[in-house]
Amino acid sequence: MEEKLIKYDTTVENWEQDYNAIIKYAQTIKKWVKKGPILDIACGDGIVGGYFYKKGFHVIGIELSGNRVKRAVRRIPVIKGDIRYLPFRNEVFNTVFLLAILAHGNEEFQEKIINESHRVLRKSGILIILTVNRWTLNFLRRIMTVTAYHDHVRELSPSQLKKLLIPRFKLLTWENYLILFEGYINFLEKTIKVRIKKFLKRIPLLGIEYFVVSVKK
Repeated sequence: MEEKLIKYDTTVENWEQDYNAIIKYAQTIKKWVKKGPILDIACGDGIVGGYFYKKGFHVIGIELSGNRVKRAVRRIPVIKGDIRYLPFRNEVFNTVFLLAILAHGNEEFQEKIINESHRVLRKSGILIILTVNRWTLNFLRRIMTVTAYHDHVRELSPSQLKKLLIPRFKLLTWENYLILFEGYINFLEKTIKVRIKKFLKRIPLLGIEYFVVSVKK
């Protein structure tokens, strides 16, 4: 398990290269974020947390990678630590982010950080997850070379993630973030002047990356 997480640490040297794409994550999830303290688990370079910190939220991040902690601390208060064992008391956060981290670990890892997220959330607190769709990626890998996501350990379909969450959380909503063949869809929207992407965001098999938002029971 430790080797898997170290691999996660070294695959992306600097998230600053993808700053604009990561800011779009933050802009997408802001409609779900509750007022009050936010915990950003595996916060990376602190870009998403920093977006909310600038808007007046109390944000703290936790990150395994020492290099990323050095960059994140420029944006948010951040702790270097094992994300499977959060160094916080029970029920202290209103919102928890698990963005682009679940697929980097095995089933035991996923269960542990879901459990820990539940523990540190206040009653009716919000858990926001961004992860990749196992179904869609497996389809893409059959028809083309996919170089992204090569460091994943266990990818989850929406139904698998729902099963993982149900004992502890109530599902509020989900939507696709990165859609299959999105470039072609954008071109089609511009050509025929019809907005179809909003509809496609609700079709599980079309999502490469997707958000799931749930509330602590």
